Amino acid sequence: MTPVPPPLELEPRQHALPLTMLLAGAALLLGFAATLAACSPRRLTGPVPKAPGPPEIVAVYPAPRASRVPYDVQPTVRFRAALDSTTVNARTVFLKLDTRRIPASITLTDSARVILIRPLRELDVRETFTVRLSTELRTMEGGRLAAPYSWQFTTVSVRLISAPQPANGASYESPVATLFWRPTDSNAGPVEYDGFRGFDSTMVARADRPDFTLPNAHYIPAERWPMGAHVYWRIRVRNLEAGESSDGPVWSFTVAPATAIVDSLFVAPVAYGYWDGVRAVWRCGALLTTATLVAEIVFAYGALDSTTVVDDAYIAIPGSDPTNTSRDPQLWATSQEWVPCDARYAGPPPTNDELAAGVWDGGGRVMFASVGLAAHVQNRIRRRAGFFDYALESSQLMMYTPGESGAGLHVRYYRTSGGPTLEVARRVVGSSPRLPVPSRSWVTPGPGR
Repeated sequence: MTPVPPPLELEPRQHALPLTMLLAGAALLLGFAATLAACSPRRLTGPVPKAPGPPEIVAVYPAPRASRVPYDVQPTVRFRAALDSTTVNARTVFLKLDTRRIPASITLTDSARVILIRPLRELDVRETFTVRLSTELRTMEGGRLAAPYSWQFTTVSVRLISAPQPANGASYESPVATLFWRPTDSNAGPVEYDGFRGFDSTMVARADRPDFTLPNAHYIPAERWPMGAHVYWRIRVRNLEAGESSDGPVWSFTVAPATAIVDSLFVAPVAYGYWDGVRAVWRCGALLTTATLVAEIVFAYGALDSTTVVDDAYIAIPGSDPTNTSRDPQLWATSQEWVPCDARYAGPPPTNDELAAGVWDGGGRVMFASVGLAAHVQNRIRRRAGFFDYALESSQLMMYTPGESGAGLHVRYYRTSGGPTLEVARRVVGSSPRLPVPSRSWVTPGPGR
């Protein structure tokens, strides 16, 4: 029988003591670390969030320092990120001319990324405007502009040709109708208007050589428009300093037919007097003219129906025989309101256009008649701006008696369905026996002075 070896004896607890000591040491280290963490002023946190960046401008319109920008422009600013709509308003977005703010509507469009600026009035021409954004503008994340942002642009130097008178397509117009259009602003510098007129729309549209060139935005015809004619016309404006120009469209109107029924009315003067240039005083209740005496005569146009269509007009005043050519009586248009015998209007009435030379009618009256005068009368009846009263001048002594019967303004007009023009005139300004309308040997208006 094989003897059984005795059991292998291990060294009692050979590894137990080191493991216990290890666990105890680890616990001690963890407690020490916790104590240190508790005593430290810093706290362990996650990643620090990044501050929102400022709004980034991607594009602006018009471009910075752009010139010849249309005066109906609506500036825009495009951002890369959406803006906070509560920060986009007239207190953070400005449109300015020098230091003056231009009223404008401020809106946010295109997913809150575009600011649209709509001026509430037309911008001036040939002016430099500034768009300014304040630092109060914010993105949806709260980012602000680091500094105010601004840019400038300059508008075009001429206005588009518009607002024709007579209105485009108008009919039954006066044969002495003046052509009007919207002028370019005076602050834009000197401008000239080239006019093209005729009876063929294609020729008027293609014409390059103007029929007339003027510094003012109206054209008084030198001759009557033909009765019943269909008149075509257009205007080109040129800025003489900036070198810019703009061509208007072709417009048209039709003159009253030769078969139109004509009636007449009379308008007596309501005020007159003459300025004594030697003594520097007004003389009232009389009309005298010499080289140093300038007279003025006023008619009550406000009493006439503004829709009256004038065929012809003349002024007749009993007075000295002007056949002595050295007297040279002249009728001028005054260039501004000027009231005779009023101390607030010291000096002779200022004038611009000579309307007619006085001629003797053989019956004791001096008559002034021309296409220019008839057109002036039509413009006064229509209440056109820039047309006023009449001044009388002469080289030698001329004596008039404006208080006599028949002294005043005589108007031939077309009967239309507009109203009883003749009855209104008789009721308000009086009437007189009709005088024959002078023959149409027209006196072309002379140069202004």
